[in-house]
This record gives sequence, structure tokens and C-alpha cells, in this order.
Amino acid sequence: MATQLENMGEIIGWKHDHQEGMCTSDGIITEFPSGVSGVTYVDGIPNDANIATWKTEYELAKAWSDLREERDIKLAKSDYMGNSDVAMSDAWKAYRKKLRDLPGTLDDTKVLKTITWPTEPS
Repeated sequence: MATQLENMGEIIGWKHDHQEGMCTSDGIITEFPSGVSGVTYVDGIPNDANIATWKTEYELAKAWSDLREERDIKLAKSDYMGNSDVAMSDAWKAYRKKLRDLPGTLDDTKVLKTITWPTEPS
């Protein structure tokens, strides 16, 4: 039985840069180009092991991307603290540094879990 994933099109599109000839229907790959390097085919479509690997890689890449996006939003929301007419307190400087450093404190396992964000100063 073929692996069925709600976001199958998104996963294989991400992994294979939306190559021509890829199709999904109801979360199942229905068409896939032949001869793609590293792909093991069963009846002309990638096998379940390929799909499981791609799903894991996709979820990890998405988690890192989401983390950086959220961090950038939090930094942007506090940019006003660096305006020339506002003196940025040490607490705000420390908060912004923790936000910038956050990705470096995580690994591939931790980024998939709930992130503990630094607390915004009052």
C-alpha cells in the first residue's frame, strides 16, 4: 500500500523542487518521474521508505524555517527599542541577543519540540 500523507504534494515538491511529472491525489503519489537519483521505485512511484525519509527531512527543514520566521517577527516587533530617540535597556538588549542566539542553542531533535522562547521584558 502506498503511503498517504495529507501534505504529500508539499513534501515531494520541497524535496524534488517541483519537478515536472509529479502528481498526487488525496495524499498519495500517483505519478513520479522515472530515473530520479536516490529513489527506489515500486510500480513507478517512490517506495514507502523514500517517502518516510522525505517526510522527516521536510518536517525538520520546516521546523527550522518556522523557528527563524517566528524569531525574526519577535525581533522586528522590538526594533523600535533601537530607535535613536529610545534608549534600549540592558534587559531589551539581553532579550534580543537571546532571540538571535536561540537557533544555535537547539539541535535537530529539540527544534521539533515546543520551543521555550525568551521572555520579553516589560
